[in-house]
Amino acid sequence: MELGINTFFIDVKEAYNLGLKRVEIVASSKEKALSDAEKASRHSMKYSAHLPVFLPDWYQFGQWDVFFCDTDPEKRKVSMELFEENLDFVKDLDVDYIILHFGGVLQELCGQELAQYHHIVKESLAKIEPLSLKYKVKILLEYFGLNKNLISPEDWLSLVSGKDNLGLLIDTGHLYFSCVYNNLDTQETLDQLACNASAFHIWNTMGKDHYWKYHHVAPHSSQLADDGWAFSTQELMETLYTANPAAPIIIEPNVLFGGKEYILESISDMQRMIYNLYHKKVI
Repeated sequence: MELGINTFFIDVKEAYNLGLKRVEIVASSKEKALSDAEKASRHSMKYSAHLPVFLPDWYQFGQWDVFFCDTDPEKRKVSMELFEENLDFVKDLDVDYIILHFGGVLQELCGQELAQYHHIVKESLAKIEPLSLKYKVKILLEYFGLNKNLISPEDWLSLVSGKDNLGLLIDTGHLYFSCVYNNLDTQETLDQLACNASAFHIWNTMGKDHYWKYHHVAPHSSQLADDGWAFSTQELMETLYTANPAAPIIIEPNVLFGGKEYILESISDMQRMIYNLYHKKVI
């Protein structure tokens, strides 16, 4: 299991100096995305990219707003155009894979609206999959639970079933909140999705209020569910490693909890955990 970190708070060269073999490019400009890719390549690091890596002038929404599954056809069109513009740029970066927010935010539908929604999802996927082949890049759809019509593990697994160039990225924090808000069993959902994931994002939280104050907290073995954390990080790592030891795991932190020093501690602690898990398996 290769450990990496995104480039939001940790520069590529710093990640390399800390012993990481992988980074995930998170950028809001072509210049930064290009710079991160060049640095990673120079240090022989593997790298992925979280789309969008840039926003064109015509795009009027936030960086993480997506509408692939929206009931508004104009919004779906906007998301698809932004996606393809980014793909056209990323195709030259030689990324390992790209991550795409897909489900978006949508209230629960019923009856005829729900039937139409399922058609919308299939229609969007039918456009995304050929683009992955056209631009020769693997696309990972990030599991997210704010679309009330796309929350079950079975639904997400069906999105990528039989599609070689599409996969799932499981974000532990988003999975936790999805389970809380949608009455899913967290461990069962994690177990079902983890063994089918192509990659993981990992961060922790102590619930909604804690999230709005600190956002993504870097994972650390000192975090215990008995103390109010969403996950006991050591147990979470054991679950991920057992389910899918080949999948890369990307720390996705914020500096609001403990500052950058806490992120550095997290990296060291995660390296130790993975080393111990690997050698326990080997031995």
